[in-house]
Amino acid sequence: MESEAILKAAILDMSVVEFYYDGLRRIVWPHALGVTSKGNVALRAYQVDGQSKSGKIPDWHLFTVDKILALSMVTESFDGPASGYRKGDSSLQVIIMEL
Repeated sequence: MESEAILKAAILDMSVVEFYYDGLRRIVWPHALGVTSKGNVALRAYQVDGQSKSGKIPDWHLFTVDKILALSMVTESFDGPASGYRKGDSSLQVIIMEL
């Protein structure tokens, strides 16, 4: 299954996903999938575990889908939007799917 399809399913089911991004392991709650002003498909997610270059975990991050490696849904799920989530993410010009 391609990355976009996995992410759509994870958003729909509120499933936690795990992947590598910039060489670091990330565990996130996916909230929105869309297209940035630069034309990149991107994921807005709340990172709850793993590693981050900024060192901010938990925190909100925007991930370019083409840079996501070894993506998988884990057996855990989350109950709903994380604190600070806003529908219609302004970083995404086009929303493909969101909570």
